[in-house]
Amino acid sequence: MSNNSKFDDLLTQLGTSKWNIIYFLAASFWVLLVPPQFISGVYLAPAVNYTCRPPESEEIVQISKDSCYYSTNMSSSLGLEDEPCTEWDFDTSVFTSTLTSEFSLVCKRDHLRATYQSIYMMGTIFSPLLAGYLADRYGRWRVVLVMQLVTSTIVISLCFIHSFTFIVVARFVLGTVNLPTLFI
Repeated sequence: MSNNSKFDDLLTQLGTSKWNIIYFLAASFWVLLVPPQFISGVYLAPAVNYTCRPPESEEIVQISKDSCYYSTNMSSSLGLEDEPCTEWDFDTSVFTSTLTSEFSLVCKRDHLRATYQSIYMMGTIFSPLLAGYLADRYGRWRVVLVMQLVTSTIVISLCFIHSFTFIVVARFVLGTVNLPTLFI
């Protein structure tokens, strides 16, 4: 008996039950939602060129190379004083709008760009533990279905969230619930 014949016999025995169809559809849907989340940091939170936009009321002498500080002339006796930038102009030649520019993830907040991707990966660490426990307790098909619904809801709602804190929390939950669809 050839390998193809054995495989055909196995498929015939499995049939196309409701569970197999639901699982196939959930796995197919997973392919549309999850891979973009793995690489979204590259497109949504890239390193964008920026320049400091100091207040118009200040007499600016110079802006630092990293555009995080600007120098003002306090008086001839005191010399220059460095002030931190609070607003920036972002280069929109490549990306018109990013998390970096929307939430000013530059200078002292630059580490939050890496947090955006890292928190998602941290969620994937807990994913197998949570999914395995829930699958044993409630059954695989229920867990897969619920996790797909949660994943879909979070991915769609991320488009409408305007708080970086909520985005990071949503990314952690997304990392926790999206991978088990194929693994349990």
